[in-house]
Amino acid sequence: MSQERNRQMLSLAINNTIPENSEVLIWWLGQSGFIIKSRDVCLAVDPYLSTTLEEATKNQPWKRHIRMGPLAVYPNQLHCIDYILCSHGHRDHYDPATIDGLLQGNPNAKLIIPPAIVPTVKKNGHASKEIIGLGVGEVYAAGTLTIQAVKAKHDAFDWTPETGYPYEGFLIDIASSRIYFAGDTVCYEGMSEELAGDKIDLAILPINGCSEELLELGFASNMTYEEAANLCHTIGAEQMIPCHYDMFTINTEQVGRFVNYANTMQERIRYWIPVVGDVYSLTKVEPMLSGTEEN
Repeated sequence: MSQERNRQMLSLAINNTIPENSEVLIWWLGQSGFIIKSRDVCLAVDPYLSTTLEEATKNQPWKRHIRMGPLAVYPNQLHCIDYILCSHGHRDHYDPATIDGLLQGNPNAKLIIPPAIVPTVKKNGHASKEIIGLGVGEVYAAGTLTIQAVKAKHDAFDWTPETGYPYEGFLIDIASSRIYFAGDTVCYEGMSEELAGDKIDLAILPINGCSEELLELGFASNMTYEEAANLCHTIGAEQMIPCHYDMFTINTEQVGRFVNYANTMQERIRYWIPVVGDVYSLTKVEPMLSGTEEN
């Protein structure tokens, strides 16, 4: 099947599928990008649906971003988005070209972002849209949706009194479920204690880690696949989706390593390995089964 046909089918599925009551449907867009949809509301979280990073680094072989797969969809193919959430300002999480495309198809969509990047977002031409700067500890609520910003540590917190925390995660209450979307973060002191009391149904966590070579090139760290699996268990999350891999050859991880590690943990965790184009139904009635295959 052609890439164009795949994009058309995925966009039709996202736009037209109506979840059951209390059901949450999740599509992976690649990297840390997800569509999270209930019967009442639809979120695009950290979507990267362009080739701007590839173009920006094409003459920089030391940090060339080479895509490992085609675009899942074109952003202007999606017409059901109510909110666009961006966890921080790195372009694979906040991409102006992707935001422009999504707003073409969803002119009333609201942007929820850290206050630290509000000036950048407005400078990039989105000032006429509704932008919600949600600081760490603050809560946005509308109808059946509640979003709380939590801090993230992308090597450092980089907090300042003027802008607060530039890197965030989100606790998302949608339909009958609570989702922890970590954004880009390493594990930090007190993290487990901060999250353990939140009764998380699903944790979406990065697994790509980092290396000394990447640090020297200016890349920031995320938790490793072992740390992500252990965090899922420690905070008592019902299940987990690993992410932030298989987008760029320069900064990825083999998800099979996560599978092998998770399957040999003394305290097993449940997880779903996402595939671009597949949909996962998250409900409390039909929980995800744990993985059993080793790669």
